[in-house]
Amino acid sequence: MCFIGGDWNARAGKPRPGETCIGSHERNRRNVPGTALIQFCTCLDLFLCNTAFRHPARHKTTWTGTRKDSSGNYIQIFNQIDYILCKAAHKHLLLDSRSYGGLEANSDHKLVITRIGLYKSYKQLKKPTYDKRESYNLELFHDENFRQKYANKLQVELDDIDTTKPANTIWDAVTSSMKRTALNVVGINQKQHKFHNNEIFSLSENQKALRLRIQNSRNSEDIRDLRKLRNVILLNIKKIQKTLVYKETEKKFQNIAKQKDGTRMFMAMRLLMKK
Repeated sequence: MCFIGGDWNARAGKPRPGETCIGSHERNRRNVPGTALIQFCTCLDLFLCNTAFRHPARHKTTWTGTRKDSSGNYIQIFNQIDYILCKAAHKHLLLDSRSYGGLEANSDHKLVITRIGLYKSYKQLKKPTYDKRESYNLELFHDENFRQKYANKLQVELDDIDTTKPANTIWDAVTSSMKRTALNVVGINQKQHKFHNNEIFSLSENQKALRLRIQNSRNSEDIRDLRKLRNVILLNIKKIQKTLVYKETEKKFQNIAKQKDGTRMFMAMRLLMKK
């Protein structure tokens, strides 16, 4: 992908028959450097980005100067002589291109900015992904049985540590014992990837592929048909997600009901607010 930007000191003017390197929102009349710029763009298959979008005149002009008129009075002139060029094959990626005033720089030219949208291709994931950070099922420690079981097993682990070794070695052994005991007693709460459901994952990949086809298509009828098909898939995803949410909420309520009266309110807040 190639972009060229700068002060060309050229007024490209309105597009003439057969010229595809200029948009329909150019300003000013063409001058000699403008003709050279058009020839340059035509030869290298380039496109003038900031001529492709409808904007007020103040957002088209890139340089303001003064000159004398026939009466000897100074008048302002507004020119569009700064351009950003891209390959003609990439102009469908353009989102906007315009000039901005008020630039705090040592220049009498305006700032010209072009925004583009880059569409990435989505790769198929062969298996669900999980967060690398370990998160233990700490909610289980509100149960006296789990606390006592953890304390007993941890004490056995700590009794086997050699306290004659250096402090940092002892500390590493203690932390390892705590983690190992927690893993055996309460286990790890692995947070799955958003699309851990196989059916949702498959539908999501299909709608992503359709979205890429919509963004890259130039046929209005194909775009309309693809959007209808994608909307059907998105609706199915929402229905499946709603069913999963209901099941997950019911499971949380069942876990809350198993708790003692003293910890039930706390557990309800923890489980219901947990993402």
